[in-house]
Amino acid sequence: MDAYPVHQVCLDGYWMGTYEVGQGEWEAIMGDNPAYNAAGSNFPVERMALEDVEAFLKQLNQGLDDYVYRLPTEAEWEYACTGGGRDERFSGGQDLDAVAWHQDNSLPEGSGPPMPASHERGVLAPNHFGLYDMNGNVAEWGADTYDPEAYFRHEQENPVYTEDTGLYVVRGGSFTGKAEQVNCRARQGADPRLSNSELGFRVILGRPLDQISP
Repeated sequence: MDAYPVHQVCLDGYWMGTYEVGQGEWEAIMGDNPAYNAAGSNFPVERMALEDVEAFLKQLNQGLDDYVYRLPTEAEWEYACTGGGRDERFSGGQDLDAVAWHQDNSLPEGSGPPMPASHERGVLAPNHFGLYDMNGNVAEWGADTYDPEAYFRHEQENPVYTEDTGLYVVRGGSFTGKAEQVNCRARQGADPRLSNSELGFRVILGRPLDQISP
């Protein structure tokens, strides 16, 4: 699997967003709502390519310097997802249904949309850091480029993988994912031009990437 080898890392302090970025937050900054499931301000925004996310962050960071809003690195995301390195398969425990919207609990009911769709943020249980939907709902863009062997090449201090592979990391899985895709360790790579209803993002507040990169 590409989530191996298990390895220790040391991270600078940062603040992780409690929720995936919502449609209301996106619209307040960007003036539009690209989401397929445009169901309300407290639903995760989705259907934006990576360059759209970067444009959002650029607007959000006006006037900031020492600490900025940005995408988490894989190491930062996984530390937050596991509640500080806990040995849990899912973010918040071992019961997938309790903490994540996934393939088996996201089927529409009644006269809802014809296909599964994203869910309102914060409905299911949080993890041990009080973070919601780290697994499932929408998958989340990361700051690293994706390589199946990246963990073999990580630095110990603030690892950030930046080799040009043509793909960027996506973590957490989405509402269409199976258990093996919607967990703390599963890694995926996506073309940065990709935009669909299953892909959103979460921000952290931390030092700029160029200040933590080896």
